[in-house]
Amino acid sequence: MMMNNSRGFTLIEVLVALAIFALSITALSGTFHSNIHNANRLKEKTLAFWIAENTMVELKAKAFGQDKFPPTNTRTDKTEYAGREWVVETAVSKAPGPFNMLRIDISVGVETDDKPSYLTTLSGFLVVKS
Repeated sequence: MMMNNSRGFTLIEVLVALAIFALSITALSGTFHSNIHNANRLKEKTLAFWIAENTMVELKAKAFGQDKFPPTNTRTDKTEYAGREWVVETAVSKAPGPFNMLRIDISVGVETDDKPSYLTTLSGFLVVKS
């Protein structure tokens, strides 16, 4: 009688190990894809917020430096920033209350299908000198 003392994995064990490995790689690649998508979205929102802050600072600088207050209306502009075109909507209105103030809402986003998709909105107030 001949005894087989060879040790190793059977074909079934190898196939089960490969199936587990394939499932884990699939789950891991889904996680990587999600992380990349979230990082890109965060980058877009950060850039949009920077543009909104820059626009607000420009409006306040004109108001304080030149006494040139923005008109009360809604205006939409396009600007180039970080190699991309952005849509900037600036809405200026009289602030409610007894004070002589303007409310400024700045929304920034990208244009998709000729329609803006806003990523952030920044609001601020400006005291109008009498």
